[in-house]
Amino acid sequence: MPIISEYNLPRGVRMRYKYSILVIIISITLSGCAHLAQEPKDSEARASTAIFDEVSELVGEGNIEEAIQTIERHLQAYSVDQHSRQQADLRILHARLLLQAGQSARAQKVLTVLLDENPSRTEALFTLSMLKANDGDEKEQRKLLEEILKIDPNHVDALTSFGDLHSAAGQLDRAENSYLEALKNDSESFPALMGIGQVSLKRKDYPAAEEYFDRTIAIVSDFPFAFIDRAYCRKAQGNFTGAAEDLSKAIELDPDYYWNYIDRGRLNLLMSQKTNAERDFLQAARIDGEHFLAYVYLAGICYKENRWNEALQHYTRLVTLKRDYYFAYKPLGVLHYGFGNWEKSIRYFAKAHDHDPAEHAYLLMTALALKRLGKAANAAEYLRERLHRIPQAAWHYEVARYLIRPEYVSPVLSRVNREKNPEAKKRMSFYIASQYLISGQITAAKAILVDLTVQLESSHIESILTQWELSKLKKGS
Repeated sequence: MPIISEYNLPRGVRMRYKYSILVIIISITLSGCAHLAQEPKDSEARASTAIFDEVSELVGEGNIEEAIQTIERHLQAYSVDQHSRQQADLRILHARLLLQAGQSARAQKVLTVLLDENPSRTEALFTLSMLKANDGDEKEQRKLLEEILKIDPNHVDALTSFGDLHSAAGQLDRAENSYLEALKNDSESFPALMGIGQVSLKRKDYPAAEEYFDRTIAIVSDFPFAFIDRAYCRKAQGNFTGAAEDLSKAIELDPDYYWNYIDRGRLNLLMSQKTNAERDFLQAARIDGEHFLAYVYLAGICYKENRWNEALQHYTRLVTLKRDYYFAYKPLGVLHYGFGNWEKSIRYFAKAHDHDPAEHAYLLMTALALKRLGKAANAAEYLRERLHRIPQAAWHYEVARYLIRPEYVSPVLSRVNREKNPEAKKRMSFYIASQYLISGQITAAKAILVDLTVQLESSHIESILTQWELSKLKKGS
C-alpha cells in the first residue's frame, strides 16, 4: 500500500492498491501476449493479434467489463486449442480481468481448466496465487508461489510477490533479497522496484527509496502510487515543494483518490499554506463524505481562525461519523457554550473530562453551562460531587468552591492575588467574570473581560470564550 499515509488506511484503500498493481500486471501480460502474436499464420491467429490490441486499449481506458466481454466473444467465435500459446495467454488474461472485476469464482473456473490442461503453466499458477492473495489465503498463495519457482526459479512476478509477503511481515532483509533477485532477471520490473523502494522507506533510507521510485516513474509514468511514495521520501528529507509536485501529479492521474488530497492538505499545512490545505480537505470531503479525517482538519483550521459557524459544522459532522473522536469534545464544548447551546455544551465538556480527568477546567465549564441553563443548584451539586477529584493546591479547587457558593467571593479573590502563575491568575479571573455575568453584575464582568483580552494565551478555553462574551456584550445580547 502507499506509504505516505503511514499505514493507517482502511482495508478498502489497501485493496485499491492491490488492484492497481493487478492492472499493471495485466498491462504487462498484454504487452507480452501481443509480442507473441506478431506473425499470425492464419485467420484465427490474426484475430488473436487484433484482440490483444483491442483489449489493451480497453484496459488502458479502465473499461474492464468491456474488455472481458471482448475476450469472451473471441473465445466463443474460435475453438480453443489447448496447444495454442496465443489462446492460453488470452484465457489467462481473461482470468486476470475477471479477478480485477471482482469475479473471483469465474476466474477460478478459467484457471482450473487451464491447469487441468497443463499443471506447469506458471502464468496460470501465478494468477491463481493472486486470487488466493485477494481472498486472504496467504498459506495457499505461498504454496503456489513456491510451485512456480520450482518450475521457473527466475519467475519475476513470483519473486516479487514473495518480496511483498516478506515486507508485510517485517522481514525486510528477506524482502530485499527477493526483490533484488527479481530485478536481476528483469531490471525494469516496476513492481519489484516499488517493493524494494518501500523496503528502503521502512528502513528510513529515504535517498535510496527515492532513487527506486525515480526508476519506477521512468518506466511507468502514469502509476500514481509511485508518485505518492516518492512524495513521502521527499517530505521526509524536507523537500516539501518536490513532495507537493508529486502529490499533484498523483491527483492528476487519479483525481478521485481521497487520500491524495488528505496527504497534500497535510503538506500544505506544513508549508503554512492554509488556504490550499483547506481546499484539499474540502475536495477530499466531496469525494468521500463518509470518512471522518477530512473533517478533522477542516474543523481545526476553522476553529483556529475563529470561524465558529464553520468549525461547529465540521466538528458536528466529525463526531457524527466517529463518535469516539475525543479530540473534538473540547472544541465542541467551547463552540456550543459560545453559541448558547447550554445542554450540548454540558454534554461535551462532561465527555471531555471523562476522557481527560486531569483537566479540571472541564468541570468548571460544565458547571458554568448548567448555571447558564438556569440550573444553579444542579451546578453546585455537580461540583460538590466531584470536588474531591481536584487537588486542593490547584487553582481550580478554589474556583470550584466559589462556583458552588458564589456569595463567598473573598476566598477566590484572595487566591487570585496569591497566585504566582500569571496564566493561572488570568484563567481564574475568567470564571469570576462569568459568575458576575450570571449574577447580573455586567459592569464588573465586562471590566475583567476587557482586561483579559490582552493577557490570556489564545489557545485556552477561557481566552476563546472571553472574546466571545465581550462580543455578545457589545451587541447587547
